[in-house]
Amino acid sequence: MSETNPSRGELLANYVALPERLATAVGGLNQEELNQTGGPDEWSIRQIVHHLADGQTMWTVCMRVAIGTPGAAMQFPFYPGNDEWSERMAYAERIIEPGLAILRALHDETAGLLTLMPEAWERKVVVGVPGSGNERAYSVARIIEFTGEHFVEHLGEIEAIKEKATPMVAN
Repeated sequence: MSETNPSRGELLANYVALPERLATAVGGLNQEELNQTGGPDEWSIRQIVHHLADGQTMWTVCMRVAIGTPGAAMQFPFYPGNDEWSERMAYAERIIEPGLAILRALHDETAGLLTLMPEAWERKVVVGVPGSGNERAYSVARIIEFTGEHFVEHLGEIEAIKEKATPMVAN
């Protein structure tokens, strides 16, 4: 991807590749390794995978609303915040394979839809928590862009956790 202004093709290629990048990052990790964190009060690799799956599910719904009903509002009065949601959804206890499968399916399906309907990239949805004062309109293109950035951020966290957990080998 170019640094300043990636093309839609570059954005979509990156978006489609993200679930496999995640699967590669967590591939071969045992249950104990999936439970490693970067430190106290930080999420484990397992929790990060579930956070990405749930977050992408929600943003995919937003994109569908933008495409099907441009300008409509999506409100999330039920959302208590990341940490409480993680607890309520048992991120720390669940296996990761279904979450990885969801991510692959959501990314592939969205890419197919955007390839078929290039005009959909500019359609917008208004997203926010009622009464928060921070409702904002997002285009599908912007959602693809920032969810990709979010994904990459968490891939970096996973790599840092793995690196920290790997014992140093003496030469």
